[in-house]
Amino acid sequence: MNQLSEKDLHMHVQIVAWLNIVASSLFLLLGMCGFVFFGGVGVFAAADSGDAVVLPILGIIGTLGLVFFAVMA
Repeated sequence: MNQLSEKDLHMHVQIVAWLNIVASSLFLLLGMCGFVFFGGVGVFAAADSGDAVVLPILGIIGTLGLVFFAVMA
């Protein structure tokens, strides 16, 4: 059987830790991009139509997306 030495196991743990950090950073970046996207769409939609109801709804959707991806990270 192939057994990992302590040095090999330590290296694998470090690699998995870095992959976890990178994945969490990508989730946070995705959440922030969604927040900015929905906020921007809400601002443009409110300015274009003159209807101020759109802005808070899209802001809430963007905030929920940001919170979801922050929790997933």
